[in-house]
Amino acid sequence: MEDSKSEIEGIERSASRIVTDSTYSAKRHFNTGASLDGMRYALGGLIVGTSVLATSQAVAPGLIPIALLGLCSVGAAILAGLVTVYNPGGRAVRHSKIGADYLALRKDTQHFLDVDLIAPGSSPRQLKAKLEELLNRQKFIDRESALNPTPPRAYKEAKEGIERGEARY
Repeated sequence: MEDSKSEIEGIERSASRIVTDSTYSAKRHFNTGASLDGMRYALGGLIVGTSVLATSQAVAPGLIPIALLGLCSVGAAILAGLVTVYNPGGRAVRHSKIGADYLALRKDTQHFLDVDLIAPGSSPRQLKAKLEELLNRQKFIDRESALNPTPPRAYKEAKEGIERGEARY
């Protein structure tokens, strides 16, 4: 009986680590997605602004020096190239999806802790199998996350936000 209790306590500790890791990872990816989305809008606004300036010669000839119009045109092209290559919108979507996957894992693991772990008749073997399933999901999401790295400041912001209670509901 004591062995079984110790096994269940170990399962509970492991599941609790999944909840904690998933909370931080989800928040980190959501923060990165939001930053990338902001970058997309900022770059898009700059592209529009420089493009409008570059074409103003057609609307109001002589209003802006030709050299400045040329610079605006080159600037718009460079910014458009950056948006195309860096793809902040697509990257924001990927980070948001990874964040959502971590949140789903956290919720499922929390359910496991709150319901499955204390259900009468649950054997340590069944609980270990369920924990193994959750750990495999975590590993899969971690591999996907590694292909979409977040900047160090995203973790710092996530940690500060979580400590302020942003992850509680």
